[in-house]
Amino acid sequence: MKLAVIDTNVIIAAQLTRHDDAATRRIVKAVFDGIVTPVATPAILAEYAEVMSRPKFCIAPETVSAVVRYFRSHGRFVTPITYSEPLPDEKDRVFLEAVLALSDENAVLVTGNAKHFPSAPFVVSPSEFAATLG
Repeated sequence: MKLAVIDTNVIIAAQLTRHDDAATRRIVKAVFDGIVTPVATPAILAEYAEVMSRPKFCIAPETVSAVVRYFRSHGRFVTPITYSEPLPDEKDRVFLEAVLALSDENAVLVTGNAKHFPSAPFVVSPSEFAATLG
């Protein structure tokens, strides 16, 4: 079982793409198929709900609820590890601190914005992570 902190931008991209074979869609499908265990915290789930609910994305409220509910019930909840260095986007701190809590279990942070995080082998792009799914 793969452990992954999934940045909100990956979930949004999966919802908005029209391509079933898009890396982002394959990742979210792998979560719902039980191949990937999402790593979560209350702050991450709140971020998902808030961002997915923005009118500009036109994501149905039922879809937002279903995603958040699934991640809540099937995710692995962690106590974040404090990261004291500044980040380019402080809203991304919740994702980095969650993955740091499982660094000894080979968890990864999947993001479309790698430049927002420190360069580390556990920070991967959607295409890099999707390639590990087979």
